Parts: sequence; C-alpha cells; structure tokens
Amino acid sequence: MDELLKWRDEFPILGRTTYLISNSLGAMPRGVYACLHDYAEAWDTRGVRAWEEGWWEMAVKVGDRIGALLGAAAGDISLHQNVTLTQAVIASCFDFAGPRNKVVLVDMEFPSIIYFYTEQQRRGARVEVVKSEDGICIPWRDCSLLLTRTPYWCRCHMFFFAALTL
Repeated sequence: MDELLKWRDEFPILGRTTYLISNSLGAMPRGVYACLHDYAEAWDTRGVRAWEEGWWEMAVKVGDRIGALLGAAAGDISLHQNVTLTQAVIASCFDFAGPRNKVVLVDMEFPSIIYFYTEQQRRGARVEVVKSEDGICIPWRDCSLLLTRTPYWCRCHMFFFAALTL
C-alpha cells in the first residue's frame, strides 16, 4: 500500500468527493476543528491580548514547520495571506524609479498578480506581460527581456489558467 494513503483519513472531504483544487483552498485537515476551537477560545477569553500571547508569532511558527520540511533554516520562510500580497511584500523591496525598473510576467499568472504589477506603473515600473502562445508553456524565447533592465522576474510555480506546475 502507498505510504501516503494513510493520510487520506485526515482530510474528511476526500471520503466524499475527488478534490482537485489544493492550489487554492486545500482540503481541510481533521485537526483544524480543534485548532479553530482553540483560536476562538483565545479570542473569547483573551480578546485583543491574544495577539501578544501567540497570534503574532503564529505565522512564523507555521513557516518554521514548513521550512523544516523543505530543509530551510528557522526564520527563512515568510507566510502571507495570499500570493498577491506576497508579491506586494517582494515588490516593496524594489525602487522602480531607476533604470532597472522592468517587471516581466507571463499572462498565465493569477489575475490579481497582474493587476498588482500593472498598478506598480504608478511607482515607475515598466511592466511587460509576455503572452503564452498555447496557454500552457512559458515563451522562453522571450527570456532576453530579463537581461539589463529587470530587477526580478515574477514567476509562480503554479500557473492559474493552465494549472501547470513548474
């Protein structure tokens, strides 16, 4: 028997349906019920004090647990609410006023990522959205766009429109 099959019982929805949207809102693990209860209990009994009693550190602790699975050091993984907000954190590190102000995207990115970077034009970014001819593949021939004026290339590991994993 496949060693991973023992984990199916931890995700109740998998017993009722085929679940193929794990890149968005993954199947909820059974243990979430108890964790949500604990969260609600802290909110009810501690109110705003719950923030300084563990809520602020929660994302760091989860990031460290994920990091351990990936072989990353504690503190290396930074968790955020969604991919677009993560891109905003990354983009905040760049000054688009200088000559290296180009951001290259592929048209298969999640729509809000493209919207976000389009708005960065107000900060001086030159946004280049490269079109995929088949909606599946990245047009690698256009990688020359990345050379001199591009401080970084926004490239996700999962493309929204193609559901392609890189």
